[in-house]
Amino acid sequence: MKLVLSLFMLLTVARHASSQTKEDVAAVLDKISTLDDSKRILDNFRKQITGYDKKSLPVLAGFFQDTSMTSVYSHCLSRKLTKGELAIIVADLTETMPYAQVTQVQNCTLTFCDKNPNLIEYYLDYIAKDVAGFTKRYTAWINSKEGRKHNPIIKTENINTARLKQQ
Repeated sequence: MKLVLSLFMLLTVARHASSQTKEDVAAVLDKISTLDDSKRILDNFRKQITGYDKKSLPVLAGFFQDTSMTSVYSHCLSRKLTKGELAIIVADLTETMPYAQVTQVQNCTLTFCDKNPNLIEYYLDYIAKDVAGFTKRYTAWINSKEGRKHNPIIKTENINTARLKQQ
């Protein structure tokens, strides 16, 4: 009986911790969604975003298909972003994605949004055509051996430093 009770309490605590993580991520996305310019995401929420680790990526992926409009304007795309798109940006700032693999878009010229630290933002219109497919590929990547060992040529810390210098 003690074992059953212990397991029940452990599952309850684990479930609560998991939902808390989702609530934390939702709170950060809600704060970000009040910004007026997507270029300000990294600068304004650097501590909260960089405090995330790979464990938050599946939770962020759960928001990718959220089509709620925000007040965040993308000069790169000439439109406002959705909450799901903000989650994609935050996920990329947390752990740089292998863009060609998850977006299925080859960017041979390495063209990105001008003076924008959110490299994935360039791909958002392509992603919007098949958000479900992108989410599936992204989730498969973060759960794969490759994703767990992901070591991009350009380190995330270096990218974030370069992103900040662009501003």
